Amino acid sequence: MITEEQKYQLDINGYTVVEDVLSEETRRALIEALEEIFRRELERGRHHQNEQHRLTHNLPYKLPDRFDLFMNLIEHPRVLPLHEYLLGEDLILSSLNAREARPGCQAQGLHPDHHVSVPNLNLVSNTVWILDDFTPTNGATRVVPGSHNYGARPQPGRAYPGETIVMARAGSALVYNAFLWHGSSANTDGKNRRGIFGYFTRPFCKQQYDTTRGCPPQIFARLTPRQRHLLGFDSVSAYED
Repeated sequence: MITEEQKYQLDINGYTVVEDVLSEETRRALIEALEEIFRRELERGRHHQNEQHRLTHNLPYKLPDRFDLFMNLIEHPRVLPLHEYLLGEDLILSSLNAREARPGCQAQGLHPDHHVSVPNLNLVSNTVWILDDFTPTNGATRVVPGSHNYGARPQPGRAYPGETIVMARAGSALVYNAFLWHGSSANTDGKNRRGIFGYFTRPFCKQQYDTTRGCPPQIFARLTPRQRHLLGFDSVSAYED
């Protein structure tokens, strides 16, 4: 269910925060799953980990025994309708990734998540599933409200009026138009800040990670029709002979 206030926030500001969408049990289960994934990737030498952050990609298939844990994020009834509002009900998942900003992590430059802007047509939207409180000092996402409508990219190193840090409790979700200018702030408080990113697109756009190629047969066999569509199995070219 999406409210008129949420529609207004997405239209005018380009983002909205949905509080208390994850139970404490689910939040802890997600953190535990991420730690296992990070450990496995480090052992295999296939990882993106350094002193400033840890990254992991394509989460739905990293732990097949916990596939439902991640699928529940993709289908969350208080979050998915926000993406459907931006992109339409035939949207698909482009990627589900995670990032941990470690103490000392520097601020990202402001950026949109997509390089092509089409007037009056949203192509992409994003979610940050907030696993640790977003605070002014732990690397929380900062945004420039309304910048999704600018039709331009931010200039590197420039400060923009209205730039603000999104503060939210762990267990919340930040949903935003992916053309919104945003970036993580610096983590200066000595604690890790973890988030899972659910990136959605229209079905005629190429996914960041082609989930149709990596889906184990045992998982595909139990997907619902809606899940198959969300993962991209129904997607076809926008052009037909």
